[in-house]
Amino acid sequence: MKLSKSIVIFLFALSISGAFSYALNKTDGNVYKSVLFTLYFLAIKIRLIPPNVPLELNQSQPNQQLVSIR
Repeated sequence: MKLSKSIVIFLFALSISGAFSYALNKTDGNVYKSVLFTLYFLAIKIRLIPPNVPLELNQSQPNQQLVSIR
């Protein structure tokens, strides 16, 4: 049981450090914005706040097809 808990903790820490390094790379080294991004990522990951994307597709809208004009 200890081994599985340590693996879960390691994966959690790895995902947080990965989010920080991703944000640091995308914000050109802005540490403040990277920390904010990591905190939002952490809050979403532990379900303190819901993600801001719809989880289901709205099936009531008809599919639009592209029409090519020749």
